[in-house]
Amino acid sequence: MCYYMSPEKLHAFLKEWSEKNQEWNNIKNAFDAAFTKADPPMTYNAPYLAMGKAKPQITVLHKTAGSYRFENMQWSLELSFSGRDGTKTYELVNSMCEKVFKNHADIIYSQRCVIPIKGYFEFYHKAGQTYPMFIRPKKDEDIVFLAGVWKEKVNTQTGEVQKQFSVITTPPNAMARKIHNSPKAPNGPRMPLILEMEQVPEYLDNTLKKEQIQEFLQAFPDEKLKYHPVWRFLKKENVANANSAQSRMPVEYPDLGKLI
Repeated sequence: MCYYMSPEKLHAFLKEWSEKNQEWNNIKNAFDAAFTKADPPMTYNAPYLAMGKAKPQITVLHKTAGSYRFENMQWSLELSFSGRDGTKTYELVNSMCEKVFKNHADIIYSQRCVIPIKGYFEFYHKAGQTYPMFIRPKKDEDIVFLAGVWKEKVNTQTGEVQKQFSVITTPPNAMARKIHNSPKAPNGPRMPLILEMEQVPEYLDNTLKKEQIQEFLQAFPDEKLKYHPVWRFLKKENVANANSAQSRMPVEYPDLGKLI
């Protein structure tokens, strides 16, 4: 689950980084083209609480034909496999880095994207209780860029083209391993693929070879992240207000103790 990113915050961040090199200046220009100069401007989609299973529309950044673009895409990518029992379709909210070259062979080289957020949520389990955690950059002014892949799906009945994306995940760092401890997690502890700021333009370079892409597929250093417990926003009595700033505010649980 991802957390709200205000367009004003992102624009200020891009403006700062645009002064460092030309690629970030090009990214800032793409933001301006979509959200400040377009008539009408595109809507920036970044809810306070975005749950992948709900297939929300989220604003992502990608690079196509040499140009950066911000677009709203559905979070959940449809993947179909044909076998002896017919064709099976899966909805991939997240995609394991160990399988991206197999499952996404058609898009991993040319259709990668990044999702700018302030942080993400994970759930810690202890003594039958579940504690939501908000994980974010160590520096409060920083932004998290999640790495993903995207594709277009054509509705065969209407001809409408829908863009979808999936977030790539990696094995966890030490912090994520302790927090993401659900016994029901089918693939064990995982974490989203988070890029260093300098890596964002490099990751979006569509000329990269397999070995170059593989260099990105590793856990983000835990010393650059921090976390805190938050309100149990998914409880029945709270879910109606889950998509609010309250979802990421610190909460103390006396029985929780310190994780790390």
